[in-house]
Amino acid sequence: MKSPSSFKLLQLLIFGSGTEATRIRLWNACPFPVWPAWLPNSGHPQLGKGGSKLDSWQLFDVYASTGWSGKFWGRPNCQFDTVLGTGCCETGDCSNAIGCNSTYSPPATTVEFKLHRDFIDEYSVSLVEGYNLAVKVSSSNPVCLSGGCSCDLNSRCPSELLVWNSRGTPVACNSPFLAFGADEFCCEDEFLGPDKCHTNQFSLLFKECCPRAKTYPFDDTNVPLFCTAGSDYLITFCASW
Repeated sequence: MKSPSSFKLLQLLIFGSGTEATRIRLWNACPFPVWPAWLPNSGHPQLGKGGSKLDSWQLFDVYASTGWSGKFWGRPNCQFDTVLGTGCCETGDCSNAIGCNSTYSPPATTVEFKLHRDFIDEYSVSLVEGYNLAVKVSSSNPVCLSGGCSCDLNSRCPSELLVWNSRGTPVACNSPFLAFGADEFCCEDEFLGPDKCHTNQFSLLFKECCPRAKTYPFDDTNVPLFCTAGSDYLITFCASW
């Protein structure tokens, strides 16, 4: 596999600076363009414009301030007006814009961060809102573990969870939470809490395919991952382990 350092760096977006900033590097290892996007959790600032385009083998650096939390995901098969920045993506769309401001449309494989909590970073790849791309997250600290999903979950997705485009091609795999909305899958109401919400036939299938990804809201097997605060991170789309 080619190394990110072998390719021209597109360092287009900076939020924060110095030792207080965590670098989150986005790398497109897919043989097609990907439009990464990101959103902060409530109470945290957006990082720049909230999205960009990456051609194959391109990099993009985002810098997050101490204590930031939020999520990233990739969007394949997008069509945007290069001048206006408007258009749409088949999965993970952000109100028909390159950058996200408030909401997005799952399913999408997400990478979640909670940075610098008591000198510890927390991170994971999540399938709770579905799957659309193989994604890996790794740390600059060699002691810290990597997480993610390199499996083609679309090819193993149960028929009742498959998402199809207008051409009749499967483009994503819904989570049962999205597909059915039942409390037992959403871990809500009478199923709220780790002692009440457990694995199901779908989360078990997801876990078999992606053992280092979060498969339902209270999944604690190999997720989340932790690293010393001050580390930097690499998110790889179409990762192979």
